[in-house]
Amino acid sequence: MGQLPKRCLFCEKNITGIYVKELGSYLFRKCYCTGTGEYEITEEAYERLNARPHQQKREQYPLVSGYIREMCERQEQVKLVTDDLSFILESPGIPRTLEAKKNKCLVYLYRHSDRPEDPVVLDPIQSAYNLTYSPNLQEFIYILEELKASKLISRMGSTLRLTPKGWEEAARLTEGKSGRTVFFAVPGASPAAEALRDTVIPQLDENGYAAVIPPAAAELPGHSRDTLEQIRQSDLVIADLSGSDPKVCFEAGYAQGTGVRVVYICHQDDSPEPGLSLIHPGQPLRWSTPQELADKLTAYLAAGAS
Repeated sequence: MGQLPKRCLFCEKNITGIYVKELGSYLFRKCYCTGTGEYEITEEAYERLNARPHQQKREQYPLVSGYIREMCERQEQVKLVTDDLSFILESPGIPRTLEAKKNKCLVYLYRHSDRPEDPVVLDPIQSAYNLTYSPNLQEFIYILEELKASKLISRMGSTLRLTPKGWEEAARLTEGKSGRTVFFAVPGASPAAEALRDTVIPQLDENGYAAVIPPAAAELPGHSRDTLEQIRQSDLVIADLSGSDPKVCFEAGYAQGTGVRVVYICHQDDSPEPGLSLIHPGQPLRWSTPQELADKLTAYLAAGAS
């Protein structure tokens, strides 16, 4: 194990990295991603990610930085073995809207306060924008000003405080969620896949529902035990019949067999195969735009269908 100067790819801070020769990995500590924690990245992954185009880095690496920061605060291990970042970039926990990013900020302040008006110092504030997964400081400051205008926080320089109103809202976000899990059985090529990532999952997350999407590479019948366990532990399975994917049919059928309620969706321009009526009585929930799908599912869940 040796020390050497190294730059974190995701927050761009120069630090003294630790190289673990027997693992072929670097340990990054005391960068803007980790706080008092650390993350591990293999030497090969570091070189591959460092060689990526600048535009790709600018779009993706702030999200990775925010993810690492949040995981380190939860004292969860972060290890990047390959240059495949999809498990982070497609995570339902990543905020996709300004509203979701505001909520991340409120929850962060709540975790670091004992009561309303407790000061939380962001030092340095110009490097704290990964707190909200923001791509730059400008967006982060805009989020803070929006929260301040809504009287949810007060701010003086780098010191933030939750107002009583902000404390109440943060407590609701942290403690008042239903804690329900929704498993999405969706083909990778389905029009619903992009809609879920960009619109549906953020909206469900804001309403207290944790989304679970299995890896697209899962095959029939070789589903991993983890995937089947996720289905058993879910409160609801949403199955996309667009394309009549056998993997989706297997997951929906497995859910029904274990007593988990299943809701079927299908894009209005697609039609499931007639034989699928055996596993879904009635008509699937039809949608045309991502926002329509998000609104219909939110309304369905709010009605207590799960």
